[in-house]
Parts: sequence; C-alpha cells; structure tokens
Amino acid sequence: IVEMSEWIVYSKDGQNERCRLKSVEYNGSYMNERVVTATFKHFEEVAFEVFDYIEYRGERFEIEAIPTVKKTSSHDYEYDLRFVSLKYELERCEMRDIVPDDNRVVDPTPLTFSFTGTVRYLAERIQANLDALYGEGVWSITLEDGIDSEEKNITISQQNCWNALSLVNTTYNLNFQVRGRNVVI
Repeated sequence: IVEMSEWIVYSKDGQNERCRLKSVEYNGSYMNERVVTATFKHFEEVAFEVFDYIEYRGERFEIEAIPTVKKTSSHDYEYDLRFVSLKYELERCEMRDIVPDDNRVVDPTPLTFSFTGTVRYLAERIQANLDALYGEGVWSITLEDGIDSEEKNITISQQNCWNALSLVNTTYNLNFQVRGRNVVI
C-alpha cells in the first residue's frame, strides 16, 4: 500500500519497484520544461537506470541520466534523482521535411525547409515526424475545437519537434499543453 505522501520509483519496464520517495519537488512552467527532483538515502546501493520513472500528478516522469551515488557513511548512500517529463522525446526528434500522408521517403539528415500553412498543418507535420521516429499512435497532437489560424510562412532549419511546437506560440500566438505523450493546442 502506498501512502499519500509516497511516490514509487519503478524500473523502466514497470515490473520492479526501485524505491519509495517520501518527498519530491516539482519545478516547471507552462509550455516549458517540467522536472521532479528528490534526494533519496538508502543503506545500500540502488541500481537506478535511465527511463526508470515515477507517476506524479497523473503524469509519467523519467530519469534522463543515471544519478550519481554519494557514499555518505559506511552504510549510507545518497542519490539526487531528476525525473523529466516526456517533453524530452520531442527534443530528441529531429524535424525533417516529412509531409503527412506522403510516401515517407525522406533525406535522413536534418534539413532546412519552408512551407506555408495554418497551425493545423504545422501540427500535422510535427505529428508525421513523431510517427516516423516513435511509431504511429505513440504521440498525439490535437487542436481544441474551434482553434484555427491564418496561414503563415514557416522555415525550419535543423530544429527538433519541440522547437517546431514552440512555433505554435511564437508564430500563431496560440498556447499548447504537453501531458505525457499528448499535445493539445
């Protein structure tokens, strides 16, 4: 049984419990990076791995780098744990000149390309890139009912999907929210 003030750190496959945290700290801002941090002390070493995770406020946050371990006494170890939102997957996905529903033949290197389109067309292009890297149905980008915009000229030059998503705000003057692997504009 998990107490209300405990968060379980699970192995990346969700099969094993690595530890329980008594307190965590959340830092984040709207349309930007969101991080959960914690200090964990234990009497023996814990084999944390990249992608181990916690559920915080209904959202998954993953370890992005193996935490360093400090031996604080002959029987105590201390870890500074940093869990990031799944936004980092958007940062890892290069924005390439993939058009929704085309033949998906793309130059494998990052490209510089331009297009003219509404926010919906930009979202579809970001979605096509995410589908190409992570598989269809893993990420979803949706527009709330009634959201529309005028066409804008967009230039992408060696950017990732997060940078392209930020154009929703800077170019179209609309807001977006990332929760897990769901983006809502």
